[in-house]
Amino acid sequence: MSLRCKSLIIICLTLVGLVAMLYLVSRKVLLRSFGELEQRAVWKEVRRVLSVLSDELSTLDEIAYDWAAWDDTYKFIEDANEDYIRSNLTDETFTGLRLNLMLFIHSSGRVVFGKAFDLLDDEEVPVPQSVQEHLRKGSLLRHPDTESRLTGILLLPEGPMLVASRPILTSKDRGPIRGTLIMGRYLDSSEVEHISSTTRLSVVLRRCDEPRMPMDLRVVMSSLSDGKPVVVRPIDEDLVAGYALLRDIYGNPALVLRVDVPRDIYRHGKATIYYFILSSVTIGVIFGLVMLSLLERHILSRLVNLRRDVTSIGGDPSSRLRVKGKDEISDLAEDINRMLESLERTRKALIEGEERFRTVTERALAGVYIIQDGKFRYVNPALAEMFGYTQEELIDRLGPLELTHPDDRPLVAKNIRRRLEGKVESVHYTFRGLCKDGRTIYCEALGRHTEYKGESAIIGTLLDITKRVQAEEEVKLRMRQLSALVRASQNMVSSLELDLVLEDIVSLAGQLTGSEYSGVVLVDESGRTVQSFENLKGVPPLRDRIRDEGVTSWVVRTRRMVVVDDIGKDGSIEPPLEEGAPRKANPSLVMAGIRSLVGLPLVVKGRLLGVLYLHSSRPKAFQGQLSLLTAFANQAAIAVENARLYGQLRRIMEAVPDGVLVLDSKLRLSMANSRALEFLPLLTDSRIGDVLSKLGGRAVRELLEFPPDGMPRHELVVQDRTFEVEARRVEVGPEQVGWVMVLHDATREKEVQRRMELQGRLAAVGQLAAGIAHDFNNILQIIIGRAELLRYQPDLSDKLRPDIEAIREQGQKAARLVRQILDFSRKSISVQGPLDLKPFVKETLKMLQRVLPENIDMDVEAPDDGYWVRADPTQMEQVLTNLVVNARDAMPHGGRLKVGLYRRSLEGKPPFPGMTSGDWIVVEVSDTGVGIPPEARPHIFEPFFTTKGPDRGTGLGLAQVYGIVEQHGGFIDFESEVGRGTTFVIYLPAIRGEGTRTRKAEEEFPRGRGEKILVVEDDDTVLKIIREMLTSLGYSVLTATNGREALEVFERYRKEIKLVLSDIVMPKMGGKELLGSLRRIDPEVKLAFISGYLLGEAIPEGTVGWIQKPVQVQELAKFVHRVLNVPPPGAHLRT
Repeated sequence: MSLRCKSLIIICLTLVGLVAMLYLVSRKVLLRSFGELEQRAVWKEVRRVLSVLSDELSTLDEIAYDWAAWDDTYKFIEDANEDYIRSNLTDETFTGLRLNLMLFIHSSGRVVFGKAFDLLDDEEVPVPQSVQEHLRKGSLLRHPDTESRLTGILLLPEGPMLVASRPILTSKDRGPIRGTLIMGRYLDSSEVEHISSTTRLSVVLRRCDEPRMPMDLRVVMSSLSDGKPVVVRPIDEDLVAGYALLRDIYGNPALVLRVDVPRDIYRHGKATIYYFILSSVTIGVIFGLVMLSLLERHILSRLVNLRRDVTSIGGDPSSRLRVKGKDEISDLAEDINRMLESLERTRKALIEGEERFRTVTERALAGVYIIQDGKFRYVNPALAEMFGYTQEELIDRLGPLELTHPDDRPLVAKNIRRRLEGKVESVHYTFRGLCKDGRTIYCEALGRHTEYKGESAIIGTLLDITKRVQAEEEVKLRMRQLSALVRASQNMVSSLELDLVLEDIVSLAGQLTGSEYSGVVLVDESGRTVQSFENLKGVPPLRDRIRDEGVTSWVVRTRRMVVVDDIGKDGSIEPPLEEGAPRKANPSLVMAGIRSLVGLPLVVKGRLLGVLYLHSSRPKAFQGQLSLLTAFANQAAIAVENARLYGQLRRIMEAVPDGVLVLDSKLRLSMANSRALEFLPLLTDSRIGDVLSKLGGRAVRELLEFPPDGMPRHELVVQDRTFEVEARRVEVGPEQVGWVMVLHDATREKEVQRRMELQGRLAAVGQLAAGIAHDFNNILQIIIGRAELLRYQPDLSDKLRPDIEAIREQGQKAARLVRQILDFSRKSISVQGPLDLKPFVKETLKMLQRVLPENIDMDVEAPDDGYWVRADPTQMEQVLTNLVVNARDAMPHGGRLKVGLYRRSLEGKPPFPGMTSGDWIVVEVSDTGVGIPPEARPHIFEPFFTTKGPDRGTGLGLAQVYGIVEQHGGFIDFESEVGRGTTFVIYLPAIRGEGTRTRKAEEEFPRGRGEKILVVEDDDTVLKIIREMLTSLGYSVLTATNGREALEVFERYRKEIKLVLSDIVMPKMGGKELLGSLRRIDPEVKLAFISGYLLGEAIPEGTVGWIQKPVQVQELAKFVHRVLNVPPPGAHLRT
């Protein structure tokens, strides 16, 4: 397109744009202003119509006022005289006043006179019924004072009506108000025409309740309000309408007023805009023509001449343009002349450069090429020689992809395309080239995008880097081998599991040497295969392929390396091995395609551990790697030896019954046996591999030192378990130090030690208690005996009898206390026999139910029958009583008491020291009480120790239970938790059932017949009491204070004495010596012992029985009667 056309188009487009912009602005600004003027004019016209309508109402109101404030009307409303009607309320009056309705209504609400008139037909019509309904509402009749008035619109079914209501007064406007005068005029079409003619406007009135109201009125109604009384809207290009809402006398919307006004102002505005645009277009066209003429004369013609001159130059840069004038066009001509001079110089330089380029490229050692359209457009001799071609064979005949290895062609094509498309300016990369003779060489290409003969091309250089790549690959291989050797050493020593070590050796051997298959076989000291691992598939396992005449056996015997460079299809080995070595490879390897192999002995400190094999499907695959392979085999042998030693260490650690932890120099937990892994969750959150900082709440550094106070080991108490910790320093290198820590669970040992200490302490207390009990028994014998004698005195006064009975009862209470002490010290007499605990316990608990409050539930659990033990029923009853009473006291607010019977068969280590394996009966008494405080538990079985308050116990109950259980060969322990309750557990030896024991019936109170009895007692007071008690029973009594004196008395009355009743411990001669002496005198002498000690099975042979102090009269009577009636030496009897 020429500059003239372009200039013309620009001027036309500018003119059109300017006119369009003026048009839009004028319509936006001017036309809107005319529209606003139009709206204001219409608004005024609507207000004028409303004013006319208001004048009509005012006129109607004035007429109503004239008639209502008239003495004749004032009188008429009272008497309704006909003269007033005939003279005033005629049809002419309605026609003249343009009235359609007149109503005279009395103040009482009675219509005095009413008349309706049709002005169109000029005749009287009935008063509309709807008017009566409005009268009943009362609004038209409500006039509070003489100045009151009411005008407005009344919406009737017959049509809208203008009404005026006035109070009926005298002609002087005085009252009282006698009634109301209402006048009405229909706002019908004639009235609307009257308003239109008055205002000279088109007026339309429509009811608001009209069902078929035009759409424009219905839309406008929603917009009209008290704040917006008038709405103006255009109807079409010729008319604009103003709308107003008329309300009735009740304030409700009644009529919509529409006033149509011609759009003269709008039309004038549009005409003004049209003439403005037309004038603007005319001026623009004239201006455009002037501008185009000026451009043609001063610019366009000169440019055409300049173009013609440039064209005439052609390809000769030595030509020059003519320059006229001094402006931008002349400056352009001068610039073109300077450019021609520059082109002339550049042309000469290009010719000289091309000559130099050809000289350089032809003699360059590197290959130079130009590629265009997928072909070589130029190659220098060096590039042609590099690939074995001549220049003529390459230029315009072959392309770069034909000289590229097939695998690298996508790379070369991609780089050529990127440069030709302009994505990159230059690129530098390497690829594999394909020579004419089929050789593969490595090439380094450097090229960039250029233009050759006016078209896009690529120019670049090419270097043959085959030797450099081979050297780099050799270096990389050596570095990879060294790195793999170091990594292999680290990996192999990082794992200590033998299976994992063998797997790592096989994997790393392939990475290190590039072999496809590897394997390891381990042998024992005799050379027998013990374990193997390999990754060679499709052949029998390595350990099954070993032959006596094979390579493995030869390596094991000689401990020398085997290198096979090539294995023939028939299994032949090249080069042949030395004398005595195999001549053929294993057939399984030949079938697997193995062409070369290496066998390396694994030796540590002169001991052969096994053989490492490397296999390859390539011949001579391991040439030049023997030193590397030897180093790797040495590392592999060390790793195997470490794993083997680790396995031995692991087995030793697992055999240790205690927990064993191994820590490194940084206290990292590196190893632990299964016993230690069992303890660790109780002592720490650390696991294998974590740094162990705390153990059982104590710092590990503290546990590594020797314990203080000469203790052999540290003690850790965690969750009621006691651990003894002992650590030893281990040096694993010149600078590294590790630790071995032993964890011994001493919980059971501590418990056994505690029980043994408790038993020792209780035994010592028991010995002391037994000695004290003997002295108390002598004293109590005197008290109880004297009270018994006084009690049976016939002349005892009634006043003294209660006191004597109280002395006797307190003495017996003290005797029971001494019995508890003796039970604890196991010095009491226990008559044991077969006893089934199940019925016994149920019977006893039934009796004890009386001492339990109602808020304590008691259960018995005995899942089986026949819980047989050898026991004293009386003592067992005492045990249950004491435990049940203690449980009751521990549950002051109620709870649950449970007694259970179970069988236990103990094997291995028993729960108590001194306890033997076998069958045991377990008695459990548990409660849900307050529990035993921890500080009281070590003393719970000690006599006189109690956790109860004052006057609530002697502290002997559990001590007595402990003594009775021990006396029965049993064991007792307890478990308690504060706030949860306590459980006492008793173990008694089980026996086979032998029938139940029954107690003999009570015998009668026997008396003597004067039999002579010798009583021997060193305590005069006790001797006197016993003598009196026997005398009261009808016996003749002789006395002696020691054994020697008793011998003298016995010698004197030998034939008369029927029984000797002697104490045990006496001065000069005790009871045992006395028995021996008497037996020598009379072998059939009857001797019984009476003592404050508990004799039990320690009674000397030859006695007829024994009785324990203190003794009561009835008890003594039964005992003496029995021993007098048994043959000597008699059985041991107990009362």
